Amino acid sequence: APILVVDDNPMFCRVLRKLLVRDGLAPYFAANGIEAVDKLAAGVSVLPRVIICDLHMPIMNGREFLSHIKGDKRFNEIPVLVLTSDDDADAELQLLQFGADAFVSKTKDPRVLTSHIQRLLRQARIREAA
Repeated sequence: APILVVDDNPMFCRVLRKLLVRDGLAPYFAANGIEAVDKLAAGVSVLPRVIICDLHMPIMNGREFLSHIKGDKRFNEIPVLVLTSDDDADAELQLLQFGADAFVSKTKDPRVLTSHIQRLLRQARIREAA
C-alpha cells in the first residue's frame, strides 16, 4: 500500500521508511506540504492509502497541508495521520477538528504509530469495499 510521508527531517524519514517497509508498505516522501500537494496532483491515478504528515515544516506546515487536502475533493477521503514532537492536547484537538484522522507524538513508541497506520488502512479498505 502506498503511503505518503510529508516530513522535512531526513533522519526521521529514514527511520520511518524502515518501519513502513518492514510492515509491507510502500512509502514515498515529500519534504513539505507544497511538495506533497504536487506529488498528489501528479499521481491522482495512484493515490496513497494513508498520508503521514509532520506538523512543523517549512513552506507549508502540517496544519495548512491538512486544510488543503481536506478541502480538495480528489484527496479529502485519504486518511491523514499528523506527527509532531509536541505533546499538546490543544494542538491535537485542533488538528482533529481540521480533519486529521489520528495524531501521534514522535516521542511515542513506534508501535503506536504503526498501530494507527494499520487501523487507518483497515478503515480505508472498508470504505473502498462499501
